[in-house]
Amino acid sequence: MQYSDHDQILELLNRYSFTLDSGNLEGFAELFTDGEWGMEGNMHRGKEALLSGVLSTVLLQSDGTPKTRHISTNIQLEINKEAGVATCKRYGLVIQQTADLPLKPIFSADYFDTFSKVDDVWRFTKCELKRAFIGDLSHLFSQELA
Repeated sequence: MQYSDHDQILELLNRYSFTLDSGNLEGFAELFTDGEWGMEGNMHRGKEALLSGVLSTVLLQSDGTPKTRHISTNIQLEINKEAGVATCKRYGLVIQQTADLPLKPIFSADYFDTFSKVDDVWRFTKCELKRAFIGDLSHLFSQELA
């Protein structure tokens, strides 16, 4: 079955959430092998930069996950098939529940994504989070994020 460009990009957005929430930090970083991820201009370029940077501070619980759910809503995709590029604006919400933390929202931001199609496969070029609402991240990260 061949998926549309729109569906392929939505699958990438889902993989973004599923890799983080399952504790597959390596899989998440692979999404940005040739791209960058960051918040408010503090960008991490490539897989290794992500793994040694922000992902190295993620606290995994006894089941190997951070006990989070990354939820994307209000997804607005614009795809230029001829140029092989796309942009996406979306809201992101992260909720978390651990043994010591009741279920609650801990983070929300506006996400600005860009994608490129290489060898007929869509990839993240950039994911930048802006205008964040930051709650209690003490159960998600081992240190405060800069």
